[in-house]
Amino acid sequence: MRARTKRRFSKSVLALAISQAFCSAHAAVIVVTSNGDVNQDDSVCTLREAVISANTNPAVSVSGCIAGEPGQDTIDLSAASSISISQALAIS
Repeated sequence: MRARTKRRFSKSVLALAISQAFCSAHAAVIVVTSNGDVNQDDSVCTLREAVISANTNPAVSVSGCIAGEPGQDTIDLSAASSISISQALAIS
């Protein structure tokens, strides 16, 4: 490879690495605070609401959950005890 081509390649790889770092840094951590299975506007975050927030990346919080962000959001279940689901959850 010629020196000029190597520099262009190096700059492209660096730009890609930086953009990947910023994309993953913006993902949200959504904490489930209730073991219920509802979607209502209250102060708790259920698994159903967390999945909706992660799937849709709304501009504001969903019910009791923080807003999801572009990227791979994380849903933290450590604050909830056992969770019973009454309907299927679509995770995308």
